[in-house]
Amino acid sequence: MEIRAFEERDWPQVWPIIEQIVRKADTFCYDPLQTEAQAHDMWVVPPPGHVVVAVEDQCVLGTSNMYPNRPGP
Repeated sequence: MEIRAFEERDWPQVWPIIEQIVRKADTFCYDPLQTEAQAHDMWVVPPPGHVVVAVEDQCVLGTSNMYPNRPGP
């Protein structure tokens, strides 16, 4: 398995992972009714954020994003 930087061509494989988690609404506090476009904008954060994917045999197995802390208590 390789962990590498997300590339836009990865999104078709990343979206089903994100969609399954967001729709279930028990892990992240994201709107479970958000659209794919909204999810993309939420997940694929701009610099200084960073998005990675775990890939094996050209199949995305997982993803993570990193960004500065969000404001709030």
